[in-house]
Amino acid sequence: MHTDFSKRINPPRSRPLARRSETETDRPRKIMADNATKRARLSVTMKKGIIILFLLSALCFTGCERHSTVSTAKSSTAIDRQTFSMSLPDGWTEDKKDDMYDPDSFIMFENSDSCLFIVFIGKKSAGMSVDLILEKEKESYLKKYTDAKTSTFSQWSKYQGKGVEIDGKIGGAIKYYSRIFGFENGDNVCAIIEAATPGDLDKYADDYETIRQTFKLK
Repeated sequence: MHTDFSKRINPPRSRPLARRSETETDRPRKIMADNATKRARLSVTMKKGIIILFLLSALCFTGCERHSTVSTAKSSTAIDRQTFSMSLPDGWTEDKKDDMYDPDSFIMFENSDSCLFIVFIGKKSAGMSVDLILEKEKESYLKKYTDAKTSTFSQWSKYQGKGVEIDGKIGGAIKYYSRIFGFENGDNVCAIIEAATPGDLDKYADDYETIRQTFKLK
């Protein structure tokens, strides 16, 4: 389950970031200020499947266990934006209804199960740095987890940066896993979030690998 940009195809290109009414310093601050709202939404979109698991606890304890990897990435759709490009595996969709949605700077992709892939891109500034993003997202995610275990990593795809993995339970019962990774490229700061139940993480391992291998920050 694989942070809250919390805890997802080819729309018309949006206006350049420079034309937005918000300054590039205000937008990062707004994003941090709106984390609580976004986290509440992620708790809902953590997903239809997770809500069902809460209602049907018996299914929870069987559906969330790890199982053998199933290859699900059969085809993909090219995503090409002003700030990044990647291949989106078949069966995934782009959530355009999120209040924070912007096709070039805040994008959430999800599939029909519990899998999320979130991209946040902003201009590097005093209020927007890898350390700040990682600290805020880690703190917010840990508040949602019980029995949480964390570890760090320094590479995602071909990019070097800083990352944290969080493995624990949502609502004291649902096993959930999140990876938050931040890195810089030129003047841009990018945060990547992967989140899913452990079982879905295995099931859609090929999908996540397709995303990682094709992702490019422009």
